[in-house]
Amino acid sequence: VWLIFVWAFFGGAITRIAAVELARDERIELNEATRFAHAHFWSYLWSPLSVVAAILAFALCIMGVSWVCDATWTWGIGKILLVAGLPLALLGGFLILLLAIGGVLGCGLMFPAVSAEGTDAFDAVSRSFSYVFSRPWRFLWYHLVAIAYAIPSCLFVILFTCGFIRITLFLGRLGMCHGDDAGHFGAVASALPPALGGTLALPPSAGIGLWLVNFLVSALLYVLLGLACAYPASYAWSARTTIYFLMRKAVDGTEMKEVYEEETEEDLVAGGSAPAGEAAPKA
Repeated sequence: VWLIFVWAFFGGAITRIAAVELARDERIELNEATRFAHAHFWSYLWSPLSVVAAILAFALCIMGVSWVCDATWTWGIGKILLVAGLPLALLGGFLILLLAIGGVLGCGLMFPAVSAEGTDAFDAVSRSFSYVFSRPWRFLWYHLVAIAYAIPSCLFVILFTCGFIRITLFLGRLGMCHGDDAGHFGAVASALPPALGGTLALPPSAGIGLWLVNFLVSALLYVLLGLACAYPASYAWSARTTIYFLMRKAVDGTEMKEVYEEETEEDLVAGGSAPAGEAAPKA
């Protein structure tokens, strides 16, 4: 649940940056993206949760009717309810599976829909379902291309980061203890992240100075590793935003350059004219 709240905010900010860059070929500032994500937070949050809520509602209805049938079976009413309610139960099962497929495949398009259109959760869900079921093969092809590009690029970023950190640590080991981990470097290296050969353990006799050094060194390395590991998440949201724009053009015929722009204070003072770049309503 905590991850859903976190990604509803940061995923919204990332997709907003990607949407504006795709449409206008310019990058907005991080504080502007976070303000947009904060303003549309509930749309981001409820777009995937509404699908889950609908699935649970249909499931509870089927289970509730089944329980009533079982409770009234000996009176003969349960048999009548079973025969009468079976078509509705089958319809509920059909809707559950339809929502599950559309939710799993289309969840990646819900955040970009809010970021590109400035819309609510219901419209984001309807757009994602429409794009998935209208052009399923195109949708799958775009994702295959995105995955094919993601594998080498993400591996390069992570391996490059780990590589230059290891080179730095190796040269530091040579300078501080001449290749012998029993020197001062060994005491510092013991608290390094396990991915870099450390054990995150210090001897009980370590002084406060060594504890402080180990904490600062480990914190810096964790930040670098965290930035490298954050690249795949950033790439995933940016790629989904690109796929959303491509699917929107294929299904709705909306140009790639069209993106929702919020009214500024100057626009409101001038008379509240329609934001530039916002898609005109279709006849």
